Amino acid sequence: MSGRSFLDVRDTDMLRCFLDSCQKWVEANEDNFRAALKLSPSDELSIKMMFENQECWLYEPVRRVRFALVQQIESNEALEEAQ
Repeated sequence: MSGRSFLDVRDTDMLRCFLDSCQKWVEANEDNFRAALKLSPSDELSIKMMFENQECWLYEPVRRVRFALVQQIESNEALEEAQ
């Protein structure tokens, strides 16, 4: 059955953990993003994620500003958080 193997489940859990940690990191650093983009607290902030050439980037689509995402998640930590 496709998508039900141990490796598929493990990889999906790791990806979900990675995406969740990215979201939490962006939320925790909202002030830094606002400062870098020169946004006031009343301005809407939209941060998206994109993948290009096997690299992951965060970007702000209105101003078309890219931010390098440098984050490493250990496999064991990701699996523990997924459970």
